[in-house]
Amino acid sequence: MNTVIPEPTQPSPHIAIEVCDRFFSSIDALDWDTFDTCLADRVTTDFTAFWGGDPQTTSRAELRATWTALFAGFASTQHLVSNYLTHPSDAGLSVHMTFRAAHFGHDPYGSPSWTLYGRYRVELVADGPGYRISGLHQTPTAGEGNRNIVLLAAAGSSLARP
Repeated sequence: MNTVIPEPTQPSPHIAIEVCDRFFSSIDALDWDTFDTCLADRVTTDFTAFWGGDPQTTSRAELRATWTALFAGFASTQHLVSNYLTHPSDAGLSVHMTFRAAHFGHDPYGSPSWTLYGRYRVELVADGPGYRISGLHQTPTAGEGNRNIVLLAAAGSSLARP
């Protein structure tokens, strides 16, 4: 009798893309409960191309607290992601995508908007039938408008730099 042992299966890459879409949409909607459902227990964020410093690994709760404070500083935001490419990784799946992130706020000395363009690499780990985000790596390629909008928003969060 031949016994066939099935290969371990990963959730569909389409599920990973849907997690990425829900994550970015939750930020714009300030829906922090949905934000939490998209994240692994520990998340590494790499925004060093914009902020400098080093990549940070924090708990889901710490990231939520930091981003809740940051995004409270904007009148609104719109994160558009597209052109997804998925690749298997050691821990699960890596999704590469392009982005356009528009930020609207208040600056008495300049334009009320700033938009950043670039690429994200999002690392996801399998979590039962789905995925959760364990890493966000941003590579900006261009920006337009008043960058001070994001700096003013950050001034009220733990992202503020001396």
